[in-house]
Amino acid sequence: MKHLALATCILALASTELAICADCDCEKVPFRPDPPCFNTCVGKILASPSKQQLREITEMLKIDDSVSRKISSYAERTSAKSLDDFKKVLTEKELQHVVDAFERLTPERFEKIHRGLRDDLRRRNGPGALP
Repeated sequence: MKHLALATCILALASTELAICADCDCEKVPFRPDPPCFNTCVGKILASPSKQQLREITEMLKIDDSVSRKISSYAERTSAKSLDDFKKVLTEKELQHVVDAFERLTPERFEKIHRGLRDDLRRRNGPGALP
C-alpha cells in the first residue's frame, strides 16, 4: 500500500509544479505526515522555482550561497522529486543545513515562500496556469 501511495505521489508531482500528493500536503508547514512528506515537499520546493525564485527562497531561509548554487545547478539538470535526490550534490553538512532551515520555517514565512512560488509559476506558465 505504501508503494501505491508513493507511486501516486510521484505521478502527482510530475503532473503539476505545486502538487499536493495523495498523502502529503505541501502547501502548509509542518509537512505531514512525516516521514515521507518533509523530504518530498522540501525536494519539490527546491526543484520547482526559477533561479531567481530559488535565490529568494534560500536567502529567506539563510541557506549559504554555495549551497544555493549547488541546488540550483542540480535542479536545472535533473527533475528532483525529494530532498534525498539532492544528496547527490550536497555534503551531509550542507544537506543538514538545508533541513535545519526548513525545520525552522514558520507558517508565516512559508506562506511568503509559497506565494512566491505560485507567482513564479504564473510568470513562467502564463496567468491561467494555476487556479
